[in-house]
Amino acid sequence: MSRNNQGNSTFTFRPDEAVAWKAKGFTARLAREWRQAGFSPAEALEWNKRGFTPEEASEWKQSGFTHLRPGEAVAWKAKGFTAGLARRWRHAGFSPAEALEWHKRGFAPEEASGWKWWGFIHADVAANYRSAGIEPGVAAWLRRYSRSDVSQERFLGYCDWAEVKEAHGFVAISLMAWSVLGFSGAERHEWEDENFGLFEAVRWNDCGFEAGEAAAWRSAGFDPEEAQEWQERIPSILAEEARAWGDSGFEPEEAAKWYVRGFDLEDALEWKSRGFSPGEAAKWRGTK
Repeated sequence: MSRNNQGNSTFTFRPDEAVAWKAKGFTARLAREWRQAGFSPAEALEWNKRGFTPEEASEWKQSGFTHLRPGEAVAWKAKGFTAGLARRWRHAGFSPAEALEWHKRGFAPEEASGWKWWGFIHADVAANYRSAGIEPGVAAWLRRYSRSDVSQERFLGYCDWAEVKEAHGFVAISLMAWSVLGFSGAERHEWEDENFGLFEAVRWNDCGFEAGEAAAWRSAGFDPEEAQEWQERIPSILAEEARAWGDSGFEPEEAAKWYVRGFDLEDALEWKSRGFSPGEAAKWRGTK
């Protein structure tokens, strides 16, 4: 080393400093590079063993990624992010994997954060709405009316939803959503008269119920799928009857075996309590 560099602390090491760097496995040349980049021996070791050069490590450090959690920087780098871009995505509340999905679809961190705030956790879903010119708030409203048997392309292409919202507000969106999901104006009124919103009406309708039937089963404490199972097992059963059987410990399948043999709930409970199956009880009672 020349005498001109001896007074420069960036290039020279005191004996105790040299010991500290050497103990971490650094040569004199590497130690100088890491110290010149602003790292201590402990910091440099954490970054160096994960494949970062001093220059790279300096960029990640300046972006808020410390040597205490170098694995975090590794994860972002592995997904192809620069330090500066990783900082923006992390600040927006995304993990490396999440950020990559949104980034691949052309979202900036701040834009993706807005969609995420409205409840969109999948980038592809948000991208479909965005490509149709629909802003996050309107998209969130429309998504309430999604239905499996209606393609998203048909739903989004039904009209200019953003224009509808701008001109007539969210109420107009709601009315049009009933239509695109297959409900006539009269059917919409029937469901609304029974105090069903569109989302709930879709669930009951998908399970085969009309508005009045759905209201009776809902009033008896059933959700659509539970009510559907009871009606599939016992087509003639009323909601209040199903509630009574259910409250007495009968599942639909078991209740059906008693019901089809002509047992009412009181008789079924008595025979069951004495150890009889539905078939045995029917034979003893003289019914089929």
